[in-house]
Amino acid sequence: MFELSLDLFKNVIGTQILNCLADPKINEIIINPNGDLIVEGVKPKHKIAQVNQNDILHAMNLLAQYRGVYLNANNPKMTVALPMDYPFNGARVQVVIPPVTQAPSLTIRKHLKREISLKSYLDQGILEQQAYDILNAAIQNHQNIIVSGQPNAGKTTLTLALLSQIPVVGNKDERIILIEDKPELIVPVEDIVYMQTSNNIDMTALVQCAVAMRPDRIIIGEVTDKAALGMLKAWNTGTGGGISTLHSNNTKATLQRLIDLCCENNIPAPISLITTTVQILVHIEKSDQFISGRKVTQISLLQGYDQNHKDFIVTDLYKFTNQSGDLNEK
Repeated sequence: MFELSLDLFKNVIGTQILNCLADPKINEIIINPNGDLIVEGVKPKHKIAQVNQNDILHAMNLLAQYRGVYLNANNPKMTVALPMDYPFNGARVQVVIPPVTQAPSLTIRKHLKREISLKSYLDQGILEQQAYDILNAAIQNHQNIIVSGQPNAGKTTLTLALLSQIPVVGNKDERIILIEDKPELIVPVEDIVYMQTSNNIDMTALVQCAVAMRPDRIIIGEVTDKAALGMLKAWNTGTGGGISTLHSNNTKATLQRLIDLCCENNIPAPISLITTTVQILVHIEKSDQFISGRKVTQISLLQGYDQNHKDFIVTDLYKFTNQSGDLNEK
């Protein structure tokens, strides 16, 4: 394995990015192909500097060697974790290079250091009381939950808040298996096994392994491909209380997205499996129109499938209507 010199890596990646990584007020760092350095966090997304793209490519090649992955014209993208040392702290970085882009482009998403609770989401106005009560009950009753939203909507942080509620309303002795492509989630329980995919072991294989480990809950960080089928099969073994995330525009679209991912396995749409295993669909949105910046706008219950109309039977348990006056005035 290539040994990464942190001093060399820091020197190559540059002071500007190191300062962004060290700044607790910044959550996300973006470098576009034109060299723009853009950050987002406490302040809305904004450009702060211009960087040298040759240095960025050099740094990413060093990181690729360190992580044992290929980054070249034949494999022009990678998603890996930065070193665990300060100020990198294992942050996730997505890299794309030519010929996919005109010049190197990367996105760094930092791990949240603060503890996130479901109650804090209620206090911040991201959750209304009705939504909070529904999600609290879903966790307590071991219902399987899928959190949806567009990119950067806050799916991961909402999932962290949901996970923090497990020892509050559930059995503190529950055994939990958490599977992710990149480490982002934390579950505050003692009996937990963290599993991470690699170049040789994909999520489907880890899900199959998790079933044999006597879990009380199986948590999947994010489903982005055919591994969705393995997740549903795992949830169908009598292991309830699962949580996962995926990209979609609303709770109903989440179900179609699940079908699309499962069908990557070259199988018919697993309608029965979905209706058997998925119970709660949660959608979160990010918008300047919300005083809190983000809002859980919809929580739905999957009740079945209408064979005559070829459509899922979905009932909204909660839908944001601004009765609490949580929209900014135009």
